[in-house]
Order: sequence, then structure tokens, then C-alpha cells
Amino acid sequence: MSILRLDYQRTQKPLPSGGIAVLVVALAVLAGLGARYYWLVERADELEVRARTLQLAAPAGGPRTAGGSKGVATLALEIRQANEVLRQLGVPWDALFLAVEAAGDKDVTLLSMEPDGEKQSAKIVGEAKNMAAVLNYLRQLGKQPVLHDINLQHHQIQLQDAEKPVRFTVLARWEIPS
Repeated sequence: MSILRLDYQRTQKPLPSGGIAVLVVALAVLAGLGARYYWLVERADELEVRARTLQLAAPAGGPRTAGGSKGVATLALEIRQANEVLRQLGVPWDALFLAVEAAGDKDVTLLSMEPDGEKQSAKIVGEAKNMAAVLNYLRQLGKQPVLHDINLQHHQIQLQDAEKPVRFTVLARWEIPS
């Protein structure tokens, strides 16, 4: 058996080789990241100078694209899409949903509703137990102050289903009272 030495007051501690290796790798990574950061800062400065130069060189009449009329067509398409988004945002969703939900009953199931902001109309597709339930639903829609000119566009009895429900499409104009 060997003698166990306990030295609690050792003055010199050995350097672990694994710790030194990790330190060297960390310093190398740090140096690489510093060089990359410096390169990115220089590149950003170059791009800012180039952008300022292009901005000063641009004619006063507005931005021009390299594609000429193709650029104008692209811009016109983007404007049309932006206007469509604004129309969709202008649809009074809450009032429409509340009106359609208030008209519903247990015999009618709504399948979809497609508002058209440009025409201020909504296409409602649903399914009812029978034709009497469809007609009652149309009457209830007509009582809603938000909806006007309610028309049954299409209806069809689903013969393949055992209960033979009626699938219907309604077109209604909407107008939010001021």
C-alpha cells in the first residue's frame, strides 16, 4: 500500500493541459470573430457611401428603375395589391360576423363567408336541414340592420347524404350605419 500525502498549503498549482487548450481555442475564435466584425463594419461603411452617391446621382423626377416600363408595371401591380389589402382591412368584420351569427339557428350550418370590400357584398354558403330552414334563415338575415338586398343565389338538395340537407348560397350587400 502507498502512502497518502495531503498537502493543503501547496504554493504552486499545476496548470491543467485541457484548460490551456480550451483557452487557446477560445482566443483563436475571438480573434476570428473580431476580424469578421471589423470586415463587416468596413463593408457597411462602403455600402452607405455607395447609397449616398446613388441617391445624389438620382434625377429629381423620382426613382427610376433599370427595367423602364417593366419597373412601372411592377410598381402599378404593387399599388393595386396594396389597395386590395386596404379594401380588405376596411371590411367591417365584426359587424358582419355578428349579423350573420345573429341570424343563425340550430337548423342552419354556415360553411363559408366571403366578403367583397369593393362591392360591399358578402357571399354566404351554408347547409340547412330543409328548405323551410333556408327560407327562415333568409328572413332572419333580412332583419339584420347591416345586411341589405339578400338574395338566394343557389340551392341544392344533397341527395347522397342520408338526411338530404339543402346546401345554399346567399349574396347580401352590407352597409354599416353611421
